[in-house]
Amino acid sequence: MSDPSRSLQPTDAHLERVRQHYGTADSGPGPAGRSYRSILAHYYRLMIPPEASVLEVGCGQGRLLARLPNQDVTGVDLSQKQVGLARGRVPRGTFHVQSGERLSIDRTFD
Repeated sequence: MSDPSRSLQPTDAHLERVRQHYGTADSGPGPAGRSYRSILAHYYRLMIPPEASVLEVGCGQGRLLARLPNQDVTGVDLSQKQVGLARGRVPRGTFHVQSGERLSIDRTFD
């Protein structure tokens, strides 16, 4: 059986491997990942006004967006599975399954 990613361009092949990995990943981040997101959220809350619109590319399960007070949040991720989990975690958010390299959202963000 041939690998379908072999016929793709190098970037496309890489993105497909990433998509496959996160499409089968079962658990969320470990203690270091949770701590990192907590630190990011702390500083983002200091720098980003609560009324600002926020876009996170590579949002995964939406754990960082969930920690922000902003109501207008949008997440983008390669994995349909991760986006589904993000939608459940951040019901106020809008989520898209796509790559940041080929971002196609018809709006702007703060």
